[in-house]
Amino acid sequence: MKTKILIAVYIIVALICGKIMFNYFYNENVVSQYEEGNYSVNDDMLLTLNVFEPYIAHFNNANILYRLGRYSEAVEEYQNAIDCNIPLYKECPVRINMALATVAQLDKNYKAPENRERSLEILYDARDILLEDECATEDGDGHSKKAERLKRDIEAAIKELEDLKEQEQQQQQQQQNQQNQQNQQNQQNQQNQQNQQNQQNQQQQDQMRQMDRQTEQEMREQQRQSYEDRANDMDDWDGSISRWNSDYENIW
Repeated sequence: MKTKILIAVYIIVALICGKIMFNYFYNENVVSQYEEGNYSVNDDMLLTLNVFEPYIAHFNNANILYRLGRYSEAVEEYQNAIDCNIPLYKECPVRINMALATVAQLDKNYKAPENRERSLEILYDARDILLEDECATEDGDGHSKKAERLKRDIEAAIKELEDLKEQEQQQQQQQQNQQNQQNQQNQQNQQNQQNQQNQQNQQQQDQMRQMDRQTEQEMREQQRQSYEDRANDMDDWDGSISRWNSDYENIW
């Protein structure tokens, strides 16, 4: 009975050792192919069989995807590696690569105004990746010097974009102020023109009223003169009648 148990134990140990050896050599083959520039290696077999250190397979897969330019997929695989109970001392290299894969998703013209907001979002995401689990810290005393250096580089890029954004906002504000001043000046000019027009209209109305008064006065003067002329004519007519009456009486 003991012999059978020992044999079973030996077989289990042999299988475990064999699996570990297989994983080791298979992983070495993947790494070798990767270093030679062959990024088409599929290590799904290692991912399936590696029970004890599955993060290694995810990490290698992520590196291959990174080299192939499939950055978003690489970020997912790096996250899978972190989620596989990765040892703390190995987590920072994974996070560094994960942050690099995130930054690699920046547009070539990432500083352009139309890309600036998206670029800042990507850079902040990459920075946050390094800050998790204190691979890098706000104070610069993280677990990894490489993570700290990469964080500083990312922060420099963020500052550059933020400065460009602020300059653009200042220029827009300045242009808006100039436009507002121009609008105010145009409104003032229009108001001045309107006031001038109103003044001219008032002057014309005053002149018209003055002319009307003069005309009315002239008409009254003409009417008065006409009355006087007619009164004189009546006096002459009355005188003639009286003379005629006198003559008539003399005739009678």
